[in-house]
Amino acid sequence: MTDDFMRGKVGLAMMLTLFTCMLCSAMEINNAKAIGIIYIRGNGSIDPPTAPISSFDNVTYTLTGDITSDFEGIVIERDSITLDGAGHTLQGNGLGTGVDLSLRNNVTVENMQIIEFYDGIILDNSSGDSISGNNITANNNDGIHVSGPSLVGTRNTISRDNISENDRFGIYLADCNSNNVSENSIIANHVDGVYLDYSDDNIFTGNMIGNNGLSLWSSSGNVLRSNNITDNAEALSINGIGCSDFVNDVDISNTIDGKPIYYMVHEHDRSIPIDAGYVALVLCSSITVQNLNLTNNGQGILLVNTTDSIITQNNIMNNDCDISLLSSSSNSISANRITNSGYGIKLDSSNGNNIFGNIITTNDGLGVVLEASSNSNNVSGNNITNNVRGIYLEQCGSNIISWNNITASNADGIYLWSCFNDIIFANEIANNDYGINIDYGLLDAASSSGNKFYHNNLVNNTNQVTSFYYPPTSIWDDGYPSGGNYWSDYNGTDLKTGSYQNETGSDGIGDIPYVVDGSNQDNFPLVGIFSEFNVSLPFNQTENLTIISNSTVSNLALAWWLSSPYDGLQPGQPFIQFFATGENGSVGFCRLMIPRTVLNSSSYIVLVDSYPVNATELPVSNSTHVYLYFTYAHSTREVIVTIPEFAPFLTLALFMIATLLTVIVYRRKHPV
Repeated sequence: MTDDFMRGKVGLAMMLTLFTCMLCSAMEINNAKAIGIIYIRGNGSIDPPTAPISSFDNVTYTLTGDITSDFEGIVIERDSITLDGAGHTLQGNGLGTGVDLSLRNNVTVENMQIIEFYDGIILDNSSGDSISGNNITANNNDGIHVSGPSLVGTRNTISRDNISENDRFGIYLADCNSNNVSENSIIANHVDGVYLDYSDDNIFTGNMIGNNGLSLWSSSGNVLRSNNITDNAEALSINGIGCSDFVNDVDISNTIDGKPIYYMVHEHDRSIPIDAGYVALVLCSSITVQNLNLTNNGQGILLVNTTDSIITQNNIMNNDCDISLLSSSSNSISANRITNSGYGIKLDSSNGNNIFGNIITTNDGLGVVLEASSNSNNVSGNNITNNVRGIYLEQCGSNIISWNNITASNADGIYLWSCFNDIIFANEIANNDYGINIDYGLLDAASSSGNKFYHNNLVNNTNQVTSFYYPPTSIWDDGYPSGGNYWSDYNGTDLKTGSYQNETGSDGIGDIPYVVDGSNQDNFPLVGIFSEFNVSLPFNQTENLTIISNSTVSNLALAWWLSSPYDGLQPGQPFIQFFATGENGSVGFCRLMIPRTVLNSSSYIVLVDSYPVNATELPVSNSTHVYLYFTYAHSTREVIVTIPEFAPFLTLALFMIATLLTVIVYRRKHPV
């Protein structure tokens, strides 16, 4: 009985030992490590055979344990198979590829954790593959990298994957077509969640793209439905070279932070609803974009081959480019607030657009850009402040840049490179590093010619004008008596008058030229700030009145006396009124150019604080304009110029006015 008992104990011990060995073996299998590359060969074999992958039919391959690799993970050389991760982890060390499907067709990779390789999964020249239900995270480049060939079409499917925290793109499609990307969670990848590069006719449906974005470069024919893009610094960016690069099918089921994307192609005579999260107009006309708040995109508003549209009163900020035009003409961009972006307004190969009255401030790059043969545009009356460069012109011509306030740029107020026949006048260019920077390239001077600068106020720029390499001769004044520019560092005097500055008397123009550089000079530099006012007259008429003065001029108005402070004036007599302010104790001057339609008599009186002063009518006065020059002691002074004999339209107006009529005249901010 004792022997039987002992034999039983020995048997039990052997069974326990065997069980323990089996358990340990199973544990070893579940925690196997493959330091080299694992291949699934074309003949169906697994190399090395000790890798924790099993298959009973050479069709379905299942991971039986986690894998750690010091370079490449798994390379598949067999078509029409399934690699099932069964929830296991494929761990890299920042190098190589987790799963390489190059040149493979009809392969499925599913249910796998792929982390810390260079690329998580690569499909290079692969077709009909399916990447589904995987967790692909923390790779040093792309989560899923799909490339070529675009002429064949790749027809791969990427669905229900969690793709996050990869250092470049979550999904990168390069030169490949006809892929289906659906129901993925693409979160917190460091450059873009999804990037399409020369990839056409792909379908994106029901993806969640958060804390990264979606970018298309020269990719067309793509269909986007029900994608939700949230919490991104740059949610959606569409870029390309020609019009065809932008023709995609994107409907309003796609949203950015809950706001619909309005991506219009071949639409006309429509208005964009105010709930828009992104606006693209491709091959459109007569579209109105108004009162929108657009933030955190590649472009706030994108126009491609679009004409006769209105972009107005929008608040656009924190985009790579707030308003972008490509090959678009005859559009109006006005009264928008454009801030804290890379580019404010950018025109590429776009002609005849009108950009006026916008606030363009605190952009990391350029305020307004005209490039690549963007010709005959009007940029006027904008407030362009605290940008790296205020206005940037490159290889364009016949543009008008006027009445802009261009101040506090970190680099250039206005920058020109290879430009021709641009007219730049009446701008306030102040407190920039370079007021005007003319860069013509090493051998490109001949292509930069005929640019004209006049009536600009260049004030306290570190460098008023700089020219690189071979600066051509530009035009720096508008002749006499119109004059040139005001330069705050001009040290000449104004004791002479006349077109040769050799006649006795002051005229608001310096007696010697201002030297710009060895090839350029302003022949008629202004010795006071240039200002122009739009005078609104009865019957919807307007006239322009200009002032050159070393005073700050404000509140100019055309009015009629109800009662006169001066005995020589009669009730009902019209007058021009403004205020001039300067440093106490100094001498102020004004040179006024008044149209004869307003002042058509030499019997005027000039009053400063209700006291007559001697005013000189300059010899250059003619049948269309009268030029007056007078001085006064500085303080804050009320200046009045009486109009003794009424122009015909003023006389008619007086018969129609029973009470005092005051027509306000405002400092010109933008063209009327």
